Amino acid sequence: MNERNGKQKRAIRAQARTGKLSHAWLILGGSPGGREELAGFLAAALLCGGAEPPCGACSHCVKLAKGIHPDLIRVEKLPDRASYVVDQARELARDAYIMPNEAARKVYYIPAADEMNVQAQNAMLKLLEEPPARSVFILAAENAAALLDTVRSRCTELYAEGDEELGDADKYALALFDSFRRGAPADVALAAWQLEKAKLEREELDGVLEALSVLIAQRLREGVAPGEQKRLFAALDETKKQLQRRRSNNTGAGHMAGALAVGLNRLLEQS
Repeated sequence: MNERNGKQKRAIRAQARTGKLSHAWLILGGSPGGREELAGFLAAALLCGGAEPPCGACSHCVKLAKGIHPDLIRVEKLPDRASYVVDQARELARDAYIMPNEAARKVYYIPAADEMNVQAQNAMLKLLEEPPARSVFILAAENAAALLDTVRSRCTELYAEGDEELGDADKYALALFDSFRRGAPADVALAAWQLEKAKLEREELDGVLEALSVLIAQRLREGVAPGEQKRLFAALDETKKQLQRRRSNNTGAGHMAGALAVGLNRLLEQS
């Protein structure tokens, strides 16, 4: 069984264990969701304070999942501009020399780097050639041809997978997430039962919980009503708790799926 971007995530984990992650990354291909997911996983690996980054349980990972980590800076286009402009790249360069707030480094994420104009790309190139010691840059692009070859050559490239390539872990996580969002306790229980019957290996169970955390975090970043936001934060905490419990107690699929279903349905009853 597999998960979307599984090969890329394993490569990131392997590099993270050595402590030698690149200072500049370029995520290409796939769907917007695939690129976003891979960028989030990479940012967590870069900012995690645990022994096996991304651990999903340390304060940095939890803040990242909730979208409130001060050392992950998402750089969007200005509202009145069709592309990233050179002034944005220059401002980013100035900020990159300021020390991180909490983590060992700062991570700058540009989700549509192929929409930088040439002047902005040239300004970024100088930053990528002589990066500040505690800053890392993640660029994502749908159209690689829109990027200067010199920019691409300074980055470690990753190729994201599309939504049609969702792995089993993502499918189980999506079933749990959708049923929880719809407020359907019976469907939450059914999704958990299907997860239990799949008889996943322990590492695959971790993948389901990590994928569920990503789905919740992505929804929170979209902006939701206060009531849903409170419910999603609680679901994220419950998922993180079950992931930590599974790892510390070596819990199997049956116990983990059951406990997760009970926890999520308890939250639905309280809302």
